[in-house]
Amino acid sequence: MLTKTSVIRCVLALLMLVYLAVMLPLAKGSAASRPYAGVQFAIADSLGTGFVNADDIRRECRRHFGGLESISSHRIPLYAMERVLGELPQIESVNAAVLCNGQLRLDIVPMVPVARVFDRNRSYYINRSGKRIAASIDYHIDVPVVSGHFDSINTPARLLPVLDYIKSHPDLNDLVSAVNTNRQHDIILVPVIRGHVVNFGDTSLIADKFARLKSFYHNVMPVKGWDYYESISLKWRGQIVATRHDKPRADRLDIAPEEAYIDMVPDSMLTVPPQYPPELLGRQ
Repeated sequence: MLTKTSVIRCVLALLMLVYLAVMLPLAKGSAASRPYAGVQFAIADSLGTGFVNADDIRRECRRHFGGLESISSHRIPLYAMERVLGELPQIESVNAAVLCNGQLRLDIVPMVPVARVFDRNRSYYINRSGKRIAASIDYHIDVPVVSGHFDSINTPARLLPVLDYIKSHPDLNDLVSAVNTNRQHDIILVPVIRGHVVNFGDTSLIADKFARLKSFYHNVMPVKGWDYYESISLKWRGQIVATRHDKPRADRLDIAPEEAYIDMVPDSMLTVPPQYPPELLGRQ
C-alpha cells in the first residue's frame, strides 16, 4: 500500500518529467533562434594559394545568407551553410560548428590545385575531383601543366594518374616538360629532348609504358640518333611504334599511319636500364 509520502514523490517525479519534456525543446529552440555571438574563421591555406580569405567568406555569406552575425542555426542549418560554401570554386571543403560560447566557427580549406589547364583561350586550375577555378595573375601555383581541347568525356582529371606517376618519379619529372591531348583524346607527353613527342595513349599500364620508353631511350635512340624520330607511340601492348621525321607532313601530336615511315620495336629488343643514360636529361 502506498504511503502519502510515496504518492507525493511519484507526483513530483511525474511533474519533473513533464517539465523536462516541455522546457528542453523550448530552450533548445530558443538557443537555435538566437543570432551567433560572433564568427571565427580558420583558413587552412597550407599551400599559400591565396584563393580565399575571411573577407571573401563574409562577402559570400552576405550574398547567400544576409550576413553571418544576423543569422542563426535555426534559420540556416549548418549543413546547408557547408553545402553552399563548399560549392564555391575557390573552396575545397568547409566544416561549420557552433562553439560553447555561441560563436560560429568555419574551418575552411581553399581549393587544392593539382594541375593547370590550358584549353583554347581558357586557363584554369583543377583539384583532384576536377573542380575548377579560373587562373588569375594574382597568384601562381607550381603544378603540372596540361593542354588540349577538353569536354565532359575527355576531362583534364583523367590525366591525373599519369601526372601523379610522373611527379612521384624524379627522373620522369625532369624528362617530361608538358602533357597534352590530341584530337583522338590520346595523352601526349612532350619531353625536354626536342624533336619528338610521345603518344602515351590512355592511363592504362602506366608503369609498363614508362619502362618501355626508358628502354627505347637507352637502346634505340643512341643508335638511331636523337633527331631521327618525330613521334614515339606506347599505345600498343608489347611494342613501340616510332614515326620517322621523313614522313609526310601531319599534325605533330598525332601518329601518322603510313607504314613506310614507321618502325615497330617489340619488347624483346628492349631491356630496361636502371636509369636514363647521362646524355638524356638536359638535352636540348
